[in-house]
Amino acid sequence: MTLKTLRLSEGCVFYTEAGSGEPLVLLHGVGMCDQAWRPQIAALQRRYRVIALNMPGHGGTDLLPGTPDLPEYVAWAARVLRALGLGMANVAG
Repeated sequence: MTLKTLRLSEGCVFYTEAGSGEPLVLLHGVGMCDQAWRPQIAALQRRYRVIALNMPGHGGTDLLPGTPDLPEYVAWAARVLRALGLGMANVAG
């Protein structure tokens, strides 16, 4: 498992990446971080390229500006997936 940083125009995104294969993006709940997925990553990395994102305001990832709602978080996640060059990916959270 490797902690990585991605720079977007609106700030930095911290995430954990492990394994290889079909991409699987993991999204944690409010008040958590990518480390909440650690036990699952250990098993999933055998089959997938696992990318556990730290959502805005969690795990070092910069906050989104203003008072974001669900559409802003969805748009943020889409920008992250594009920046990572994932194209199609499985998403769980």
